[in-house]
Amino acid sequence: MKTEELILMAILGAGDTRPWCLKFNGTNTTINSGSAASLDDIPAVSDLTVDGWIYISSDVGGAGIAAKGDGSITTRGWHIYTTGVGTVRIYVNHATSEAAAEAACSANAWAHFAGFYDQSAKKGRVAINGVWGTLGALCVGAYVSETADSLMFGSTALGKFNGRMGWMRLSNNDRYNGAAGDSFSPPSRRVTPALDANTVGLWPINEGTGSTADDISTNNNNGTIANGVWLRD
Repeated sequence: MKTEELILMAILGAGDTRPWCLKFNGTNTTINSGSAASLDDIPAVSDLTVDGWIYISSDVGGAGIAAKGDGSITTRGWHIYTTGVGTVRIYVNHATSEAAAEAACSANAWAHFAGFYDQSAKKGRVAINGVWGTLGALCVGAYVSETADSLMFGSTALGKFNGRMGWMRLSNNDRYNGAAGDSFSPPSRRVTPALDANTVGLWPINEGTGSTADDISTNNNNGTIANGVWLRD
């Protein structure tokens, strides 16, 4: 390649304003944010909203988007994952039955997802691009604790996420009025949301280099990246 072409590529690269994101290879890419007390058992004491931006390259059944549980999905903790049939599902384990719900999500396009668990009603719901799916059935029994399990992005024991992720957030409230199911305008993918009192964790996933996904909330549960590739998209 000629010197002039190399210089032009460097100039164009420096001016690239597309946001950074992390590519997950569907095999062994993960972000592990640990199991600090600030992340433990949120559904046992409050509502839970997990939201962020995803690009599904291959819709793999059981592939984790965000999860804090044993990884098998049906034993303890909570999981948000792709189903392999064009939906994203939230699954929150209780002693007798689970809170489960899902919503349609297309592959090969960026989408904002929100997984919501209503702690008082013991029901779940998923929104894609601001449109809520059906409220899940009432679950029975106490929440099954996951204090021994790490918060993982991109992984369950059943599958690894294949695609890209932008910012991810955990909140201890009903951030988008999921209980009522009102449609909403999703926050921008290009701009990391502002912190507020209900932010438990917020990972911009925009570092562009290295193996750490910083948690910019006051809890500082930074994630360790394994086998990810940084991209602008």
